[in-house]
Amino acid sequence: MIRAISIISAFLFATASLCAQERIVTSAPETLRTSFCGNSHGPLARTREEAPSGKAVPVKTVKLYEDEAPVTENGLYGEVITPWGFIQKTGTADARFDLYLPEKENATGKMVIVCPGGAYSLVAATIEGSYAAEWLTDRGIAAVVLKYRLPNGHWTVPTEDFERTMRWCRAHSDELGVSIIGVMGFSAGGHFASTVATHLKGDNRPDFQILIYPVITMREGTHAGTRRNLIGQDAPEELMRLYSNEEQVSDTTPPAFIAIADDDTVVPPLLNGVAYYRALVTHRIPATMVSFPSGGHGWGFQPIGAKDNLAPESRASLYASLEVWLRGL
Repeated sequence: MIRAISIISAFLFATASLCAQERIVTSAPETLRTSFCGNSHGPLARTREEAPSGKAVPVKTVKLYEDEAPVTENGLYGEVITPWGFIQKTGTADARFDLYLPEKENATGKMVIVCPGGAYSLVAATIEGSYAAEWLTDRGIAAVVLKYRLPNGHWTVPTEDFERTMRWCRAHSDELGVSIIGVMGFSAGGHFASTVATHLKGDNRPDFQILIYPVITMREGTHAGTRRNLIGQDAPEELMRLYSNEEQVSDTTPPAFIAIADDDTVVPPLLNGVAYYRALVTHRIPATMVSFPSGGHGWGFQPIGAKDNLAPESRASLYASLEVWLRGL
C-alpha cells in the first residue's frame, strides 16, 4: 500500500517526518506534486537493488593539464593516496578524470561527472567516486570520476577543472554515445556539484545534478572545513554569498535529485540540502528530495549492508529512487 501525502510547502517537509523509512518529495515546474513513501510492494520494488562491488576499472584516465597550464594554480604538488583511496595534495600535474563506460547494449545515452567529497582537503575517490561510477555503468550510464585539484584557498580551481572535464565530455559525446551529461557530488563534492550547476552557463553547465548529503551554504550551518579550504574562514560577504548556492539558484538551474539523512550533524540538512531544495522549488525547477530518518553523514555508494549508519533498507531505497529518477530524465 502506498500512503500519499499532499505537500503544502517545502517548509512543512523540512519540519515534519512523513514516514518511518524514507520521505520522497518531488516538485515540478507547474506545481508541487505529491510525496510518497514506498514499501516492498510499491513502485520502487520493480527497480534493481544491486550495489557496487568496488571492482570497477576505468577504460581511460585523462590528465586535465597535460598540454597547457590551468588559469589558476593552487600551490599544491606531491599527490598522496591513502590506503582508503583518499587523494590528498592534488595539484596541476595530477588533476585528472577516470572514464567508465557501460556495456554498449545497455547504454542509455546519459553520462554523470562524479565529484567526490572530502571537505576540499581530499578527494574520497572510492565510495564517493569509483563505487558510484560502477553503480551508474551497471545501469547503462557512462561515468567520469573527477580527481580535481584541491582549492587550497583558490576558490575557482575546482570549477576550472570541471569546465575542462565537461568540454572534453561534450567534444567526445558522439563517439561515447552520450547526449545528456549531469553532475553528482557528495558532501563538499555536493557543494562543488551545486556550484557548477548554479554558476556555469551554456555547454559547461551540467544538464542535471545529483547531490548526496551536500554542503550547500557558506553561512550558518556550513561545514567549517569545507568553507575554510575553499574561501577561507573569514571570507568577505561577497564570497560567502557567491558560494552559498541556495542563493545562486535561478530559473535556468538544472533539475536536481537530493539525498540526505535527518540526523546528519556534520552537514545540517535543514540549512544545506533542504535549503537548496526550497530554492529550487521557489524557482520552479524540477527537484526530488529523499530523506532518511537516520544515516548521519558520509555513507557514499557502498554495498548494501555496509558498516555505516545508513540502514540496508534505506540504502536499497536510495538506489531504487535514484534509478527511477534517472530513467525519467
